[in-house]
Amino acid sequence: MATTGVWALTMWTAGRVPSLVSFGPKRIEASLLGSLVLERWHQMARAFPDLIVDEFAILPDRFRAIVHAPTVAQIELALAWFRAAIAQESRLARLSATGVIWETGPELEPVDTLEELQSWRRRIRTGRSLGLSGRLPDEAALSYPDLSGNGTSTAIPSRATDTGENTEVASARSSGASRV
Repeated sequence: MATTGVWALTMWTAGRVPSLVSFGPKRIEASLLGSLVLERWHQMARAFPDLIVDEFAILPDRFRAIVHAPTVAQIELALAWFRAAIAQESRLARLSATGVIWETGPELEPVDTLEELQSWRRRIRTGRSLGLSGRLPDEAALSYPDLSGNGTSTAIPSRATDTGENTEVASARSSGASRV
């Protein structure tokens, strides 16, 4: 049985143009293109059952996600489908004259430690806290690999669990906030 690897993904818009969100007078939300990206991301997770789509965020000029898969080749295949679907639909909906939505080659980095995974989740949650992302994944459906090499776990321990601190103190420390 193949073990599942974890990868952090960043896809930048072509020219790093902030085309994935709309800035209204009182709110920030996904643009029409950003909504298409979110719809296809959810569809990709269903179309490629070997992938586990973890947390993700849509930001003005990029899309970030954490993906679990047995091989990087499976992620690359799913991303090729995802990018092609977005390109075709954006042309049909006249959101793009050329269908060139993304910069060439997404950034795909292996996540080897629990600390790296937590760091990527903080980055993604920052986008979410700004109101620029999709929904959280269904936590019950996720199975996270144990990055220590001891199998899989359905829960990622927080710093509080690791050190015996209470959650507020651990959260404040990991976010760089200081206690008063």
